[in-house]
This record gives sequence, structure tokens and C-alpha cells, in this order.
Amino acid sequence: MENFISKPYFDLIGEFQFGEAKLNAKWFSNESEHIFDMDEDMLEAFSKYCQSQPAIVNTIKKEEKKNRPPIFYNLSSLQMHANRLYGMTPANVLGFAQALYDKSLITYPRSDSQHLTPGEASWMPVIIKNLGELESYQDLIKGATRDISQDKRYVDSDKVSDHYAIILTEEKVNPLTLPKGEQQIYDLIAKSIIAAHYQDYIYDTTGIIITVAEKFGFRSCGTLVKEEGWKKIYKGLSTNSAEEEIQLPDIKEGEVGTMLSGQIKAGSTNPPSRFSLGDLVKIMCNPAPYCADKEDFKNSELQLGTEATRSGIVSIITKRYVNVSKNLVYMLPEGRVLIEALGENNYLTSVLTSGRMERYLKQIQKGEGSVSSFVKRTEDITKEIVEKLIKDAASWNFVEYAKDIQKAEVVGLCKKCGAPVLERETFYSCSNFKKTNCDFRNKQGCRGKTDQKGEHKEIVYYWSNLFNKGI
Repeated sequence: MENFISKPYFDLIGEFQFGEAKLNAKWFSNESEHIFDMDEDMLEAFSKYCQSQPAIVNTIKKEEKKNRPPIFYNLSSLQMHANRLYGMTPANVLGFAQALYDKSLITYPRSDSQHLTPGEASWMPVIIKNLGELESYQDLIKGATRDISQDKRYVDSDKVSDHYAIILTEEKVNPLTLPKGEQQIYDLIAKSIIAAHYQDYIYDTTGIIITVAEKFGFRSCGTLVKEEGWKKIYKGLSTNSAEEEIQLPDIKEGEVGTMLSGQIKAGSTNPPSRFSLGDLVKIMCNPAPYCADKEDFKNSELQLGTEATRSGIVSIITKRYVNVSKNLVYMLPEGRVLIEALGENNYLTSVLTSGRMERYLKQIQKGEGSVSSFVKRTEDITKEIVEKLIKDAASWNFVEYAKDIQKAEVVGLCKKCGAPVLERETFYSCSNFKKTNCDFRNKQGCRGKTDQKGEHKEIVYYWSNLFNKGI
């Protein structure tokens, strides 16, 4: 993302007519979906040229597609979904799920499985019946007619480890009586159960390719929903809304028509999207796509953390190394210093390290590995890393990062000498301490430091109160 250079481009949208039928189609080629090598005047001339040439319906491809209902939640998938929908942090989701578990309303929340055994699947009729007695789910339950007891997408003992998927228990509750966060998590779990008992989402896709002057391609795509199925459950939730319907006219391959007009739209290439907190959990579940070489490891062997620890890891990095604004993750200078200090291909930053350690721990579990060898190897590697960091420290140059960090820590001006006052871990102090021996120091600590928006409103308010008191 840091090295990304945006490139401007144009899109040409043609309006075509074949008999009585009209449709819009966008220029494309085998190499690109956009036009990069023309200026707007050239593109205007190209558009007029296309309007003077015959247009032929080259190919029409129609296909019926089916999307099965989503599988049940484990903790990570619940954290990802709740983050997308409600902006909840992974720690928030775990906290709300734990509260529901403590009230005996859901099953064990730290589960890594998304399947049930036949025993748990036998609870489903009771759970569905209980939900049907709640006003907020009565209409949805009417479509929950499928029997999933023999469906291996949901019920498969071979895919259940220590714990099964997160589902509701047979306890009755009116979710409207729960605190908002718990209510939202309960609702997601309830809807995942209802959706599993719905029919598939079925839709038709149509792709039409038009050729102009026998060499320039224009493409139009359409979608027609045939059966809304389980997507009805998630109406109103933006990330699960039904496909937008674009119904194309009934034309046939080989038909000849004309391009009536061309609309030029300017755009530019965008960098990869920033990670959200939910994306961090997703990457920890499967970091393999970010490995240049994953050796002989399976994706499942390269997971970072566990269902129980991932939210804690995310909480640590958001407190010290990254900033989260509007659910998007931004690197702080402290994070950049850490990455550059460790360097590329460091043992501590390699996903493969996690895979190797997990693999050897499993060998120990099977009696095929030595605990003492594992501990000794860990001690040796730790010593090597520390010695290398001490050696590399001589070449570090983090002056600019230090300035950025210091700037971020300023909370006000010293009333004694006017220099910036810095926020430390447990106190405030004047930045002129070393230069002028200014002795301002306050041991009250950094109130408001947990403000995730980075606004430090409580700190500034507290600081202004100190000034007003003449401190």
C-alpha cells in the first residue's frame, strides 16, 4: 500500500440497440477492464468511430447459480461478522459472547469449530420452536423448513474438535431484555441457525459480449434473483443484502445493431483496502496468502493465535502499535519502529515460525518430540535474536519516528516554562526537563488513554483543569 502509485484511466460505456431492445455495455479487452493509453479527446474520437460501425452480439452466457446458507459461527467468524456489521472489536465480541454463555444462552464461545455432532443437532427443533415464540423471529421461522440433521455442511463429527460451533442453547429468553451488545450477538447466532434451515439462494447470471467493428469488445452483465432463500434472513444488514437485480433484454447471439452513444467516465486505480479489525482476525486465521513461501505447511498449520487468544493479541497491538479510526487500521510510528528494528525475514515476524513450533508441539504431544529440546532451542533462538538486535541497534536511525511519537504524546504546554508537556505511561512531565531542569511532573497518570478514537478528550480536559487550578 505504501508503494502504490495511482494511475488514471477512462471507461467507455456504450448504449446499444438491437431491434427494439436497448442495453448498456462497457469496453474491455483481454488485458484490461479500463482504458489507460488514451486522453479524453482520443477517447471521444474512438467513441464516435464505434458509433459508425456495426455492433454484433458475439456471445451470450446464462447460468443458474446457487449459494448455500452460511455455516455456523466459531469465535473468529463471529468476530469478523460483528466487526463488519457493528464495528465491534474482537475483544467486544468475545466479551458479549462470554456474557451470553454465562447466562446459559449460547454454547461455549471460544470454539474453533463451525460444525455440530448429531447430538447437538438434535437440539435444533427445540431451538427453532423457542425462536418462533419470539415476535422478532416469528416471520423468519416460517421459512425454516429444511432438516439439517443429515447435512454434513452443518453436522459432521469429524470436523468437531474439543468444542462444537457456537449456537443457542435450549434456554428461553427475550433478547430485547439483554444489553445492546449482547442482543446483537444473540441475534447473529439466532439468524445463523434460522438461515441454515432455509432453502438456497438461487439466481441467474447473464453475460453478453458485443463486438464492434469486429475487434472491439463491450460487456454487459445482469443478475435475476429466482429464489431469495436464506438471504431473506439478512435483509437490512448491508454486508448480506441480496444481489442487485440487473435484468438484460432478450436478445440473441448474432444479432446486429448499433452503438447509439458513448459515455466517458474518468477514474483511477485504488490501493488495496486498509485492514479492518475483523480483517486482522481473518488474517490470523489464515495468513498463508501473505507468505511468499509457505514450504510444506497446510494453511491450517499456519494460524496465528487461537480462538481464545486472538482478540487479546489484537487488543495489544491496537493499544501500542496501530491506531483504529472508523474501524480501519493505521500504523503508528511505534509500530513502524518495531517492524524496522526487527527487520525483514526475522524469526519473530515469520508466520512459518508459528507453523514450525505448532508442528513440533504436536510431535511432543504424540511422544515423538522432546520437551527439553524444545525449551533449549527456544532459549538459543531468543539469545541469538537479542544479540542480533543489540548489534543492529548501532545502525538504527529512528529520529523522524521519535519526533512523530513525541508529537503524538503532547497534551498541552507547561505553565512553568511554556514547553510541550508529554504524556508518559503513568505520568505527565515537561519536555524541557533535560534542557532547563523544569521540574513539572504529575503522577496522576494518563486518564482517558483508552480512547480508541485518539482524541484524548479526557486527558485534555484533565490537563486544562490542572492549569485552571494554577498547578
